[in-house]
Amino acid sequence: KSLFGLTLEVEKEIIFSIENNKKKRLISLFQFLHPADQADMLERLSSNMLDSCLQLLGKKLDPETLVYLDDEVQEDVIEKIGTKGLARALPELDTDDAVEILEDLDENKRNNLIKQLPKTDRILVEEAFSFPENSAGRLMQREFLAFPEFWTVGQTIDHMRKDIYEDEKNFYSI
Repeated sequence: KSLFGLTLEVEKEIIFSIENNKKKRLISLFQFLHPADQADMLERLSSNMLDSCLQLLGKKLDPETLVYLDDEVQEDVIEKIGTKGLARALPELDTDDAVEILEDLDENKRNNLIKQLPKTDRILVEEAFSFPENSAGRLMQREFLAFPEFWTVGQTIDHMRKDIYEDEKNFYSI
């Protein structure tokens, strides 16, 4: 489903799509790139091209792309997608990534965005901000799952697939 990195051909095609307002083509190209490669591409664009690209992508920009952007470009992208765009993106991220993005914002903007998060995400993010900056409590991912100790691995996986993670985030360890 994803390409193996950002090739010169893909980069040229993305730039052509931006310059010629080929929205569907641009979205298609971005959807086949890993978020880190999407970020790499956005970092290569001039400010005007970045603005055009973000306008064409609209809500189709993968929220995880924000995590991989260098600070300066991340700030620019956040400004261009606006508070509403960022408020839509944050719940899609792991809490540690959301916290990392939020901590770079001014306090009023941060508090406004935290209020817009779904209750569960809001609680996890607020809890993370209760820890000192750069502490393990602030940096760690807060989501976890717990299961009865008598469940088999099969029961646990079935429960995760059926009840919790039908179309949610991936899990990597239990």
